[in-house]
Amino acid sequence: ESPRSVKVDPINGFVFWSDRSNNAIIIRSKLSGDQLTVIANLTEQGSQPNGVALDIANKMVYWIDGYTDQIMGTEYEGGTMRTILYLPDSQGFSLSILDGYFYWSDWQQKRIGKIAMDSSTSFETVVSTFGMIMDIVTYKDPFTLGTTNACSKNPCSHFCYNTGNIDKPFTCGCPENVNIDPNNPNSCESSPCETNNGGCEHICTVSADNQVQCACNDFYELYNGNCEESYLLLATKHRIWKVSVLGDTAHEQTPVSVRGKVVALDYDSRNGRIFWTDTLVDAIFTSYISSNVSTAIVEQGLQTPDGIAYDWVTDTVYWTDMGTKMIGATTSDGSYYRTVVRFQETDKPRALVLDPKKEKSTDCDSALIPLLNVMFFFSFNSHL
Repeated sequence: ESPRSVKVDPINGFVFWSDRSNNAIIIRSKLSGDQLTVIANLTEQGSQPNGVALDIANKMVYWIDGYTDQIMGTEYEGGTMRTILYLPDSQGFSLSILDGYFYWSDWQQKRIGKIAMDSSTSFETVVSTFGMIMDIVTYKDPFTLGTTNACSKNPCSHFCYNTGNIDKPFTCGCPENVNIDPNNPNSCESSPCETNNGGCEHICTVSADNQVQCACNDFYELYNGNCEESYLLLATKHRIWKVSVLGDTAHEQTPVSVRGKVVALDYDSRNGRIFWTDTLVDAIFTSYISSNVSTAIVEQGLQTPDGIAYDWVTDTVYWTDMGTKMIGATTSDGSYYRTVVRFQETDKPRALVLDPKKEKSTDCDSALIPLLNVMFFFSFNSHL
């Protein structure tokens, strides 16, 4: 199964979605997830149903097909499928409806199209400047169909779903693996997560056998019952990203402002700072990971800054420079810097890591860069 687009009719109590698997279908269920019904079987047509849109007033469901280049539709109850519109030389992806018009995104022509639902008007291009548009939603204020909300007075303890049924206008639902109270259909049985969040620091869920399962928010990892911040910092040429270490899809771009081209970076976890080398402007920068303000701490005397490493014991930044054939060091605020190692003209120092040795002391004045307490490991293409 490959569910794609989903739309909700909260008035009549239905959810509709498209499935682009080998058995391509359009499915309907109640808002509670009950009564799954296939209302359109598209397998024989070799279809690829993408965006779904609803005409709630007329109880019609429409979808756009990226393979057959059509907008198709059927009644809520299923039955006869109708081809509403052919879209030649198109690849429709998302679909929406407003005031008697279809709006859709076209990946092939990279545009949003518009046409009357009864085909009484000719095709129009609404916009064609955004490239491959993932989704569109039409908006009109106020949106009302003159109906009452059976859930408006919060009759349920947790979830409430309109049913569109006069005799039973709403039904109640519960969180995952929690059941309706057999003595009260409007309430759920007690969940172990309701007391002190089940003892979990971030997320509490309940297993099928009613046991607490703790989890952490994105960019955190569960360790000895606690959620500890844990993620990868990833540098592309012009951006710095946070990526989850748990193998899921969680990632986000940091607000860090990059002026040129990032080559290498390191992280001060104690203070939440990032340090990086930039070969477009030949400088070394720093920024707090939550800030959009970056500061150059070394701008002079660099030709091709490359590898970088942060000594968290003495608050010192080291870097390699292929152009000047050296390893340099600076205080993290850029107040002092100096050359640590010089290489031969044929050498090209690149990556750099270091191991601060806490047990070794230094005779350096605290205002100067301590160099005696660091073990270097670096790569280059020749011998010293």
